[in-house]
Amino acid sequence: MLQNRTDLSANSDGYALHIATFYSSRLNKKLLEAALSAFLFGVLNLLTGAAIYCLIRRGMHNLAPKLLIGCALLLYLSTSMYWASIMQSIAGDNAFLDLATKTLVSDSVLPSSMSRTVALQKNNLVINIALIINNIIGDAIVWWRVWIIWRQSPVRYVGPILISATLALAIAANLPGSTTTLRGGYYVVNVWDLLAAASSFAMNAIAVSLIGYRTW
Repeated sequence: MLQNRTDLSANSDGYALHIATFYSSRLNKKLLEAALSAFLFGVLNLLTGAAIYCLIRRGMHNLAPKLLIGCALLLYLSTSMYWASIMQSIAGDNAFLDLATKTLVSDSVLPSSMSRTVALQKNNLVINIALIINNIIGDAIVWWRVWIIWRQSPVRYVGPILISATLALAIAANLPGSTTTLRGGYYVVNVWDLLAAASSFAMNAIAVSLIGYRTW
């Protein structure tokens, strides 16, 4: 019985040391991420308020300003959800690091990381959903300008096709069992995420080129 308790303690100490080392190595990055997220969220509050104020002052007589206000509010809500999830992730990491540190200086046994892993997966899903919403709305707003100035050309249909492809690929990247990945060092990149990013980049590059061509 004593041998079993000694083995359990040794295994727990090794596991706690691994957790403490892993989470402490990410601490500076997480703190920087929290500071930047808080600053940018404050900027977002100012810009969203200014944009809605300007749109209302210009009048709400047609559909365009109403759609823009709706898009601005939806972007604000999804970004708020993203920011809150980032803060929750950082708080969870700090709590787990604190628990691992306490385990190393006491006889307690560190609980399994399974619950933390499940919580992290849920949190990452919320972050990804918020990013998808932001990306799709942002791409749609960019292409809206192309749709207007290329009204008589079939080229305007390229945007909706690429936006739909971006949405489909982003959803595929977050489906359960989506394990098509590229591994490099400590990083694992989902191939569907890369394809979604490439589709979004292509749409924006085409939009800028078409707008610039007509403007020139």
